[in-house]
Amino acid sequence: MLRSCLISILALCLASPGLLAQQEQVEVDWQTGSAVDRQLQQPLTASWKEIPLRQMLQNLGRSQRVAIFLDRRIDPDQPIQFEAKGESMAVTLDRLTGKLELGYCLVDSTIYIGPKEITGKLATVAEVLHQFLAQLPDPWNKQAGKRVAMRWELLATPRLLVTRQLEQAGFELAMPDSIPHDLWASQDLPPMPLAHRLAILLAGFDKAFTVAGDPPRMSLLPMPEKVKLQKVYKKAVSTENFQRIREFFPDLAVRRTATEVTAVGSQEDHRQLARLLRGEQVTSTRPGPVKKRYILKVEMTPIQQIIEAIARQDGLEIDVDEESKKRWEKLIDLNALDVTRGKLLEMALTPAKLVGRVEGKKLIIRTADE
Repeated sequence: MLRSCLISILALCLASPGLLAQQEQVEVDWQTGSAVDRQLQQPLTASWKEIPLRQMLQNLGRSQRVAIFLDRRIDPDQPIQFEAKGESMAVTLDRLTGKLELGYCLVDSTIYIGPKEITGKLATVAEVLHQFLAQLPDPWNKQAGKRVAMRWELLATPRLLVTRQLEQAGFELAMPDSIPHDLWASQDLPPMPLAHRLAILLAGFDKAFTVAGDPPRMSLLPMPEKVKLQKVYKKAVSTENFQRIREFFPDLAVRRTATEVTAVGSQEDHRQLARLLRGEQVTSTRPGPVKKRYILKVEMTPIQQIIEAIARQDGLEIDVDEESKKRWEKLIDLNALDVTRGKLLEMALTPAKLVGRVEGKKLIIRTADE
């Protein structure tokens, strides 16, 4: 990051005044909330040839009015040759990041591109931290919930940026030296709550945070290895529609009462579930690879063999208790055509009164009455 910034300084020093004026960034009215979800589904046609990654992402983000943030560990000057072929922006980003062996996620209203191990959990971490700050007493919870835009110039330091976000909310930073020194390129991002702003600024250091005290003081924590988010949706859902939710979101643990639905899982799934419950059309459960579909036809086959085949194909470790082992010896016929993994598990396990769920890299099998 320091090297790229120094190169940028040299380029600015050599540029003519006219060129400098052309390079000034025009402020963008970034899309936020559900507008970002809709934009990600819009077709995109463009071509980039031997253009630095950061410049390509800036052009893409500004043309679509969707902010994009690049992780500090990724080389921003690597040349990119890439073509968007009329697919959605979400599919385009998936192809681009896949080509670069990176991942991306949507943190509130900002696309974050970085290492897969970070993008696979960052959006969920940010939402969990947002829930945590919302539980603080007044006025700190309200201050943390305010949506504030971020904008900084070339050579800004992350320590200063974090401190600035905290001060705007009346918070303090414990041990400022815990944030390593770095120099960043200029950036502007749409209004977001405090937790999401801090999550974006700290993710490149593999850090999250906690707060304590009055006024609250923020301390850094390691980014959690695993994280899940629980949300309650005040929505009455019929039995038929609840079953569809379970099929569409196989990685969400969901339950319902007469007046609400409770779900536990990733922020990507929660974001799409919320859209679905609002009556919006949802085509994929996360802004990344489209969920795998399964085709399987067997006759008089032990359930155990079917489950083991699914686990092998998806790289999962089976966790099955003794009672479930007795039941999965049952022979079944199965004809599954273009179904999700959740639906396939249900079709295979229900005849033996078993249920299955995936948590991380584990495929957990238990009795239905457990």
